[in-house]
Amino acid sequence: LDVLTLAHKQACDVALERLQKEAALLGADGVIGVLVKRAEVAWAENVTEFTAVGTAVRIPGCYKPVNKQSQALPFTSTLSGQEFWQLYESGYWPAGIVMGTSSYYVRGYSRTISLFEMYGGINQELSYFNDGFSRARELAVGRLTSGIVALGAEGAVDMDVSHSIRLCKSERDESKTLDIIVTFTLLGTAVLRRPDGKSREMPK
Repeated sequence: LDVLTLAHKQACDVALERLQKEAALLGADGVIGVLVKRAEVAWAENVTEFTAVGTAVRIPGCYKPVNKQSQALPFTSTLSGQEFWQLYESGYWPAGIVMGTSSYYVRGYSRTISLFEMYGGINQELSYFNDGFSRARELAVGRLTSGIVALGAEGAVDMDVSHSIRLCKSERDESKTLDIIVTFTLLGTAVLRRPDGKSREMPK
């Protein structure tokens, strides 16, 4: 569902952009511990709300690489304070938060409902639902990878993987089917190597 997928992506981007602007007003170098909350609101149907919260920080004397998309805005990172400092001491810097999402509609067969009614007490595998779930995951991973490349980063850390499945019934040509909508979301921090960074020496 391209429109729904894009809407979720844009809503998350707007929330993070406002977070960065607020941090910039505080003179911060970045925002750590960013938590992006996604929730259905009680006051309207079919409305999803995205909220981004975090802790603005200043890092005196640190090297701040500028990546393609930063535009001198404070960086955003899902890492905690301790995790961010481990990253920094290892010679890396957060390029920003990256997200991959996919909302995928999987149409069932007309016999799905009858299977539940006839064999409701028997475990059984619904391969077309499996395939749809796997496809949603693949699309989300591909979009996450594209976001990492767009930031010029080397990879992403602190990944949060979540999904939701909503059942829905449809009727077509007098045939009723049980369908699902799978929403798959990946969220993490893209990282790039600092030119002035040195590899962290691990204890023997």
